[in-house]
Amino acid sequence: MSLEETLLILFERTLESSKDDHLQTILASQAKIIQQKKENVTPIQSQTSAIQKKLQVIEKNFINQDAFKKRRKSKYDHRSNTGSQHDNEDVPTIMLDEDNQETIADQSSLQKLKSENSKLQKQITELEYEQREKYLKNCSEMEQITKEQKLLLENDKKLNEKQRKSNQRSQLLQQKQQNLHKQELNYYNQQLNIDECSQEQQRYDNQLNNRRDEMEKLQIKLNSFVSQLLGLQRNKNKVQSQLNVQIDAVEQLAQFILKERSNLQQDQQYLRQFKEKVLEEKKQVLLMQEQLS
Repeated sequence: MSLEETLLILFERTLESSKDDHLQTILASQAKIIQQKKENVTPIQSQTSAIQKKLQVIEKNFINQDAFKKRRKSKYDHRSNTGSQHDNEDVPTIMLDEDNQETIADQSSLQKLKSENSKLQKQITELEYEQREKYLKNCSEMEQITKEQKLLLENDKKLNEKQRKSNQRSQLLQQKQQNLHKQELNYYNQQLNIDECSQEQQRYDNQLNNRRDEMEKLQIKLNSFVSQLLGLQRNKNKVQSQLNVQIDAVEQLAQFILKERSNLQQDQQYLRQFKEKVLEEKKQVLLMQEQLS
């Protein structure tokens, strides 16, 4: 049972046992206020303060009522001294008995109220202690939550830093992958170029071989013409006209052979330069293969 429920029951019992109209009005109003506060719960500190004030008002009303009854008793005593002998024997005695009964009832109610008040004070102390413990517990929990929030912020900051570094590494890796892709593409293009150069070199080699064969044939033919020329010169007087024709043919053939030799030397020089170029590209391809591996 809560503190307000206990106090409400106490007021209801006191209200039922009290016969004083003024006290009933006060107790009824206090009970109504407590009922309203029961429906609208206030903080524990304001509750205890309100309860203490209510108890003080009720106790003061009982004290005032007791003083009023004592004054009324004194008034009855004064009347008994100035009245008739019959009044001195009957009326004051009855009124004193009634006053004594009311006084005893009020004192009993007051004693009961004080006992309940003591219990309520104890409950108030317990509630204040409980509230204090809850407050300290909440402070401890708030401090722990603050520490956890601070730790969470630090972890979040570290996580963001790791994420930033991870993004940088990812970007660097993507860039390396792009560079590697470009190198692979360049390697593929150079390999194609080397294949084309090798085919062209083979074609030039075939052409040179064909020209060498033709030069050998022309050399053989030239040697034959020279032999014929020597034979004709021995028979100079016989075939002078034929000799002139043969000399012209030999000169033309010699000029052609010289020209072909010059062209052949140029082709050989070009082929040698071309081979050097192919070798240089092969070296670059091998170096690129080593980098890729």
